[in-house]
Amino acid sequence: MPTHSLDLRQRIVAAYRLGGTSMGKVAERFMVTKRTVHHLVQQYKQTQDLTPIAERGEAI
Repeated sequence: MPTHSLDLRQRIVAAYRLGGTSMGKVAERFMVTKRTVHHLVQQYKQTQDLTPIAERGEAI
């Protein structure tokens, strides 16, 4: 998965968490894949952090 800016990651997750839309619609809106949206939402649920993993010093 390409590394997206922290700002974009935050906007994607915020759009999904506001509700009223699907991951697919969020993906279309931000021109990313549905898998990217799913990954970011899961990352946020697990860590409350959207910093790209590689930037946190962990292996991808």
